[in-house]
Amino acid sequence: MVTTIVAVCTILTGALGVESNKREFDAAIRTSQYSTLLEGILSGVETDIPNTLHALHELVISTITIEPSDLLILTYELLQITIRLLSQFTLQHLINNRDDLVLYISDDVLTNLPIRLDVKSNELVSMLGHIIDNVHDVVIETCLILLSTVDCAVVIKRSLGILSEMAVICGMCGINRVCGTIVSSICKLTVPKWHGYEIQSNISNDAIITDPYKWRNIQTFVRLLQIIHILNNSINDWDIIIDSFEQ
Repeated sequence: MVTTIVAVCTILTGALGVESNKREFDAAIRTSQYSTLLEGILSGVETDIPNTLHALHELVISTITIEPSDLLILTYELLQITIRLLSQFTLQHLINNRDDLVLYISDDVLTNLPIRLDVKSNELVSMLGHIIDNVHDVVIETCLILLSTVDCAVVIKRSLGILSEMAVICGMCGINRVCGTIVSSICKLTVPKWHGYEIQSNISNDAIITDPYKWRNIQTFVRLLQIIHILNNSINDWDIIIDSFEQ
């Protein structure tokens, strides 16, 4: 899993470092059938998973040529799926739920989740710690690039979701250093300028709200509140959170 996540992030960060690739990715993902099918599963909108996966398979094999932008979209979706499976695996083992792994996490699961659970398996926590330690830097970097350069609402929501899910995993398993790093990164995206420093690139957002606050800032703030609600007893450094609220 570590190799997969690192490889996917390396592909995304390398490709999105080219301005033309950013524009093509941003434009293509809005109407991509690949994204529509996979996002339906990830968001819980699509419940007929076998037929959806069959439709995706048929779409891929019927396509004569896959455009570079489509490859980037599929790579991005793979990153989401990998982090989601890691989240589900963690949740199921910590709450002793052995149901089949799915790609949708309902709000009820997270809002009613007891934090600081009695983790019986030190081996599980050690394994998760190894994975997180080896991937959190590249995942955070990739998400920050996406959040600061891509204007698509779906990408903004999903990239924030990746960071949020990693924060929850870390908080539940006591990986506090990485959890703090993720929360800090999210805090700095809640405002257009962090103490006068431009964290995000100056791009237009069709979506929505005019300056000083853009739609992406509001979405980030909402995610931060959700993380605080879930992990309130696991957060050690509140200074940066209070700082973001004050700004």
